[in-house]
This record gives sequence, structure tokens and C-alpha cells, in this order.
Amino acid sequence: MTIHRAIFPQMLKTLITVMMLAIAALFFTGCSGQSGSPEKATSLVVPAVEAVQSKTGSLPLIQRLNGVVKAKNQVSIYPEINAVVVEVLVKNGDTVKRGQPLIRLRDKEFRE
Repeated sequence: MTIHRAIFPQMLKTLITVMMLAIAALFFTGCSGQSGSPEKATSLVVPAVEAVQSKTGSLPLIQRLNGVVKAKNQVSIYPEINAVVVEVLVKNGDTVKRGQPLIRLRDKEFRE
């Protein structure tokens, strides 16, 4: 147990010394002030910029634009029989699936 107590402070002191040397080396290489390669420093192109004075104002939240809106998919629907529409089961803009009923027709005449 006494050997452990004697070795631990020695190892801790060595570890702290190594860490301090590593931090100092990183600090000095980072602050050297030289770029990695001088060729790259001279070949950089500086973009042209224009400075403009800022001013207070308001921006429109709504924009009115002209245009035509077309559906991605469009189909024409024709009934197989002539009958009166009793109920519309979907609204404009609803997404429908194949085979889904869209309207209900009066079928009183056809049940007899």
C-alpha cells in the first residue's frame, strides 16, 4: 500500500508535465502567424463587395402574382348510367384512390 502511495504522485506529476508540454507545443504552432503554404496565400482571389447603408423600412408580407395553376393529374369522369346525383362523397381538392366512390346516384329505378 505504501508503494502505491509513493508511485501515484510521481505518475501524476509526470502526466501533468507531459500535458503542459503538449499544450505549449499546440499554442506555439497555432500562433506562429505563418500559413501552411505560401503559394496558396498568394493565389487567393478576393471577391468584389459593395457596402450599402442600412435603413429602416417595412417589407410586404403578401405578394400578388399572376399565373395559372394546373392539376398534376386530371381525369374526365363519365357515368355508365343516367341517374340523379343524391350525394357527393368527396370535395374539391380531396385526394382519392382508385375504386373509391365519389358520388351516390339515385338507384330506386334500378332496384326493381
